[in-house]
Amino acid sequence: MKTQSSSGEVALPEAAPVTGRLLRLEIVLVLALSLGASAAYAVVDIVRQVLVAIETHRALSAQTTTLAPSLDIHPYIDLAYQLLGVATQLAPVLLVAYLLYRSGESLKTLGVDASRPRQDLVFGAALALLVGSVGLALLVGSHAAGFSLTIAIGESRHYWWTVPMLILSAAGSGISEEIIVGAYLLHRLDQLGWAKWTALIAAAVLRGAYHLYQGFGSFFANMVLGLFFGIIFQRTKRAMPMLIAHFLIDAVAFVGYLELKGHLSWLP
Repeated sequence: MKTQSSSGEVALPEAAPVTGRLLRLEIVLVLALSLGASAAYAVVDIVRQVLVAIETHRALSAQTTTLAPSLDIHPYIDLAYQLLGVATQLAPVLLVAYLLYRSGESLKTLGVDASRPRQDLVFGAALALLVGSVGLALLVGSHAAGFSLTIAIGESRHYWWTVPMLILSAAGSGISEEIIVGAYLLHRLDQLGWAKWTALIAAAVLRGAYHLYQGFGSFFANMVLGLFFGIIFQRTKRAMPMLIAHFLIDAVAFVGYLELKGHLSWLP
């Protein structure tokens, strides 16, 4: 029962001890409110895309998926929806931070802090260069083979906020994915006593699953990326380099695609 002190502060009952059962429930709830739900939608979407491809006798690459579709209502209404989308994407990250705090930890436990800015930035940039180069080759190859959908970035009309919004979206994706799946999930599974490779594979499959809406090529590419980033996190217990790398990869991909689409014949 809560009581109120003379200073106006509310005294809440002590939190229940963190048990394995509570941790498992916590993981399910966090994923159900974030990237787990995205994975479920992506699975249903790829099934729909495959059925369309079968019915029309066309490859998946003949279909298009838009990462930031315009509602064609009003430019600033579109902007408001996109800002709400990023805010909704980041809300589960705040939930993760709160749950870590309740268990006597913090985001610093996952290596999300500014204690090593120079090292994290250099390592993150190097990872971005390596992963971005390999990822671009895989994207072009899987699209040419018909395993991936054609990806469109946003609407055809550009506004003053189009590029800043793409950069903000890249930050939202990097923060949510690398904190929730790349760090928090692996951290909690380790606390539950999962074997390192079992946890790695589970997190990597989830990472691939919520990219299925882009096609099977993106699923396998992101699963491999999840294994690579996951190994680094398990060894360093630091998520900042992967977060920085993810942001740089997405920011360059989003803005680069917007500027180069139609100028490079090999770009899907």
